[in-house]
Amino acid sequence: MRFTFKWLCYEIISLLRRDSNNLGSDIIRLVWEQKISISLWFLTIRESFKSIDKRFKIGKLTISYVLRDFFDVIIEKFLVEKIRFSNTELKIKRITNGFKKLKRISNVINTINDNYILIKTSHLFLVDYFNRKYYYLIILQVVVNHKKKFLDICIDWSNFIHNSRILVNSSFYNKFNNQNNLAMTFFNNKYILSNKDIQILVG
Repeated sequence: MRFTFKWLCYEIISLLRRDSNNLGSDIIRLVWEQKISISLWFLTIRESFKSIDKRFKIGKLTISYVLRDFFDVIIEKFLVEKIRFSNTELKIKRITNGFKKLKRISNVINTINDNYILIKTSHLFLVDYFNRKYYYLIILQVVVNHKKKFLDICIDWSNFIHNSRILVNSSFYNKFNNQNNLAMTFFNNKYILSNKDIQILVG
């Protein structure tokens, strides 16, 4: 854990520093390791801002700025770098073999699923994210391989958007449309399994 924390600090501290002049004085006074610690604590322990305030001796508004800064940096640094769709013949073969061993289904390259995430929303967006069960949510579309590793994500859609529209407007869908002819040959007769009992034919 200590090694992972040091590695994360090394990877993102320079990015956290970059926009520090635009933040309040309380944010600037925090050491970079402390900003990362607060963010990781919030993600893993899921304490309220009030509890984090008492633990780290900082205000709730400061916590909000710290988390927003941290999440922006994580998305910018790792979203494209770490979450990548497999597009080589060797990688695709490994995945299809993995699914065949796991589920006894041939030619499956990924599974796609839509998950509902509960949120607190501003009064300005009450209608957009309101669910028929009387709570607010956004939809997260995820694509995973046989090892449950994330290969693509699409988020921030409201409850009223159909799953098919989310798929068509996602970067995952566009990746196939933008593949060159050589890359597309790797996807011939391959399938993506959906949680809606739909098999999406790729090539």
